[in-house]
Amino acid sequence: MNIATHLHYVYNFPDTKAGIGIGYERIFDEHKHNFIGVEFNYRPIHELTFNISPGISFESKEKAEKEFAVHFETVYEFEVGTFHIGPLLELAYHPENFHCSIGIHLGLGM
Repeated sequence: MNIATHLHYVYNFPDTKAGIGIGYERIFDEHKHNFIGVEFNYRPIHELTFNISPGISFESKEKAEKEFAVHFETVYEFEVGTFHIGPLLELAYHPENFHCSIGIHLGLGM
């Protein structure tokens, strides 16, 4: 088990259930896993979000190889003013690795 952070910015299109943005993930382990990807999200209901993020993953070492990766994330949010908080589940795949993340989503709505 390792600590990780996932930051992303998503623009939600007005009067739709879709959004697009960019995301970054870092896992604080011996590999120093990093991921950068494009975020596509869909909200079937206001509180529930599904994200898919294709991108590249790499490790923080000299001449680290960059590999295609894809992340799938589900978040259920509770709004407290402009802040969002709730559980999240993320599944991530790249050719040499697969990981699952369970955590707490903290967000700021505009």
